[in-house]
Amino acid sequence: MVRLLIPTVELSTFVVASTFLFYRKDKPAFVSRMPFVLELLAPLLVGAMADFTIASSSLFPSLSGESLTRYFELLLLVFIITGVPWAIINLRHRRAVILNVIALAAAVGWMILVLLGLLGSFVSYI
Repeated sequence: MVRLLIPTVELSTFVVASTFLFYRKDKPAFVSRMPFVLELLAPLLVGAMADFTIASSSLFPSLSGESLTRYFELLLLVFIITGVPWAIINLRHRRAVILNVIALAAAVGWMILVLLGLLGSFVSYI
């Protein structure tokens, strides 16, 4: 049961943050705030899903968390790549400027981490 604590905290943080971000907002506010969610909150959701599959692998042996890890990484990469042009379009239209700048900065940070990870795996391969 302790292994399920971290994914539960991640998932509840995602839900609470999304609720505060989109509570009683109209459609333009939703569209303008979505890159922030994709870049900063979606990794919490993906991490929670990955942690839940690893933590519950003893309950469901057919859903091994290690076999699903690549799919979660791909989903996270899709979220990051989708958020960048969306944030740029929002910045051109001057919508939620601060949130979209934060989203772009987070995307750059994620890309640097991915490149360092790829470089590290390449160096260890050599």
